[in-house]
Amino acid sequence: MSSLVLFLIEKWRSVPTDWLVMVTVGIVGFLLMFSAFRISRQRENLASSSLNLGSLVVHYAGYGLGAGQYRDVTGQVKGFIKNGKIHMRVGPESLQCDPYRGQLKHLLVIYSHGNIEGGKKRIKDEQLLELP
Repeated sequence: MSSLVLFLIEKWRSVPTDWLVMVTVGIVGFLLMFSAFRISRQRENLASSSLNLGSLVVHYAGYGLGAGQYRDVTGQVKGFIKNGKIHMRVGPESLQCDPYRGQLKHLLVIYSHGNIEGGKKRIKDEQLLELP
């Protein structure tokens, strides 16, 4: 192996100096551009993740009597999200279902917003749900 290294060193020494400078400048330029690209990507990722920290995420919404007697209305509640907020009147009309006709029901929403993870809200029929 040492003879291979000596051979490469001798060949390297015989390369014209101008060519070596051009190759070195090219490699350094490539490394600088690659580093700048990675830094800009990291900034973009950081900016997008900080934007997501403030957004409202509805994980589950159930409409019913409670104690496991809920109909999943997550999709309907998510449809009310506008500009990261929800403002809606709870009821069969807005949730497009009436799982227990004639009985007083409530809406259970499990959500995240900012540093609130797993927040819960229970809202009775005909009351307003406002998040956050």
